[in-house]
Amino acid sequence: MQIDYACASIPILPDTGVECLAPLFFFIIFIGFVFIVVMSEKYRYMAEWLLKMFDGWF
Repeated sequence: MQIDYACASIPILPDTGVECLAPLFFFIIFIGFVFIVVMSEKYRYMAEWLLKMFDGWF
């Protein structure tokens, strides 16, 4: 499968493969980080710290 096809199927990413790689990797890393922090008891303090830092926004 070409990367252009995958990028065109996601509406928030640019359509061409070269412009799409950086945001795509960012979303993959961001979702992985959020999943690890939220689901792991070992890193629960990170989620609590983030909620404390952005207390006025939530």
